[in-house]
Amino acid sequence: MDNLILSPMQQNYITKEEFGEFKDGMCEFRDETNQRFIDLKEFVDDGFEATNGHIDNLEIIMNKRFDKVDERFDAVDARFDSLEARMDNKFNEVDKNLRLISEQLVSLNVITDKIAVKLL
Repeated sequence: MDNLILSPMQQNYITKEEFGEFKDGMCEFRDETNQRFIDLKEFVDDGFEATNGHIDNLEIIMNKRFDKVDERFDAVDARFDSLEARMDNKFNEVDKNLRLISEQLVSLNVITDKIAVKLL
């Protein structure tokens, strides 16, 4: 009942002790909030470090796999180079044989022309 009679200034009045308690509570709340932010930052940083570690490991694994693929392609290239060299040798032999056959045909034509002249 006494509260109803108090003036508005008296109703809004708080004691020095109540203000100190309020201030202490706000400081504690601020400190807890700051600690939460610090914990969150550490959690995020740890997550980034872990992610970066996984990415680095993945990069190492992928590089090893690409190196193996490169080695296989190098082996295939070497086989193709060897095959190409053998085919070049075979084609050169065929060309040589065709030139010899062509020379023999020319000689044969000369001989047949001489025989044809004699027969006519």
